[in-house]
Amino acid sequence: MNGTNVPIDQFPTRALSLYQTTNLTGPNRAINTLGMARSYLQSGNTNEAVKFYQALLIQMNSSNDSDPIFLEEALNITITPNSATTNKPFILSFIFIFCIFYN
Repeated sequence: MNGTNVPIDQFPTRALSLYQTTNLTGPNRAINTLGMARSYLQSGNTNEAVKFYQALLIQMNSSNDSDPIFLEEALNITITPNSATTNKPFILSFIFIFCIFYN
């Protein structure tokens, strides 16, 4: 995040903001949609996360470019949204890695 220190409890909100900004210049990219879904999930907003995971499924199906890992994650969350809390460490890791490489 450009050398900015962000407290861990504010990280999902900050990451979401970055994904939303990135989505403005590269709309409908699966990585942006996935990042926003994971950010919402990590911040506890499961309903919004499910919406973005559903959008991700539509994007992957319409482009015939489905990543099996992303597909499995999206299906798991959209089918059983309450299982979302078990993925928090993975989600934080992904958001952290994205912010390092894309900023």
